[in-house]
Amino acid sequence: MEILKLLHRGARTLILDEPTAVLTPAEADALFAVLKSLAAQGRTVILVTHKLREVLEGSDNVTVLRDGRVVARLVTADTTADDIAAAMTGRAVDLDRVHAPGTPGDVVLDVSDLTTDAVHGVGLTVHAGEIVGIAGVAGNGQSELIEALAGLRPVVSGRVALKGRDITHVSATERRAQGLAYVPEDRHAVGTAPAASVADNLAMGHHRTSLSSKGLLPPASVRAHAGRLIERFGIKAATPEVPASALSGGNLQKLLIGRELAHEAPLLLVEQPTRGVDIGAIQNIHDQIVAYRDAGHAVLLVSAELSEIRGLADRVLVMYEGRVTATYTKDEADERALGLAMAGGTVVPTEVLD
Repeated sequence: MEILKLLHRGARTLILDEPTAVLTPAEADALFAVLKSLAAQGRTVILVTHKLREVLEGSDNVTVLRDGRVVARLVTADTTADDIAAAMTGRAVDLDRVHAPGTPGDVVLDVSDLTTDAVHGVGLTVHAGEIVGIAGVAGNGQSELIEALAGLRPVVSGRVALKGRDITHVSATERRAQGLAYVPEDRHAVGTAPAASVADNLAMGHHRTSLSSKGLLPPASVRAHAGRLIERFGIKAATPEVPASALSGGNLQKLLIGRELAHEAPLLLVEQPTRGVDIGAIQNIHDQIVAYRDAGHAVLLVSAELSEIRGLADRVLVMYEGRVTATYTKDEADERALGLAMAGGTVVPTEVLD
C-alpha cells in the first residue's frame, strides 16, 4: 500500500526502510520482483536493510555504513555476503553458522491449551538444555503468547507450569522468583528504564537476590556487577553512570540480554534477541544463548529472522492466527517449509517432543 501511494503521486525515488520486517519469505521475494520492475522503468530504489540476502538479491550497488561513516561502496554483482559483513564489522564473520543441537532433559515449561485475547489453545513444552523457536509473521500471536507466559497478559483459560509448579495466574514478580527470565520485544518501554543509569538497569531483577545486602543495595556491588556485564557483552557506554537512553539501540539490546542471562534462571523467554544489533555482536549473543542452553537452561525464542531461528533452535513451532500450526525438528526446519506454514499453507506437523 505504501509503495502504491508513492507511485500514485508520481514518485521517482523510493526509500524503503526494512520493508520485509512483516513479510514471509515468499512475500519478500514478490516485493523484490516489484522493486526490480520499478528500477527497470527508470525509478530509483534506496533499500535500507540489515538482511544481506536481500542486499544481494535486490540491489545493484551497496553502500556500507559503520559507526555513522561510509566504509565501503561495492558493486553487488562483484561482492559476496562475507565481503559485506566484513565491511560492516571490520573482521571476518561466519554468517551461516548452525549451532549443534542440545541435549534435552526434564520439562521446564509446560503449557496446556493456553488461551488469551490473541492466543487460542496453544500447547507446548520446553526442556532443560533445549531451545524452542517460534516463527511467524508479526501479528500472529507470538508476542501475546510470550507476554502471557511472563505474566504481563491475563490468561483466559489453560495452564502454565514452570518446573511442575502452576504459575498460570501468579504475578510477574512471583514468576521471576520461581525461575523465569524475560527479554521483551520492546526494549525501550518494557525492557529497560531509559532515564535510569546503565548500572541501575543492569541491577534490575538482581536487587532482591545477589546484589541485596540486608535490604540495601551497596553502590560498590552495583558498579562491580555492571562492570562485569559491560565487559562480557561488549556494551559500549561512556561510564556505568550514564542514562540508558544515551545508548544506541544495539547497545541497549546488549544490556537487556546481559542482564537477563546473568539471572541464570531455569527458563529464558527471549523475543527478537538481535534486533538492531550489528552482525559481529549477533554472533556473541547467539553464542551466549547457546551456552545458556548447554548449561542446562530452557530457552523459548521468538524471532522474525528465520536464519536466527534455524541456527539456534532445536525445535521450531510456527504460529498462524494465534495458533501453533506446525512443529519441526532442526533438520526439517528449512526456509521453504517454514515460509509456507507462516503463510497459513498446508503443513504436516511432526510429533511434538515430550
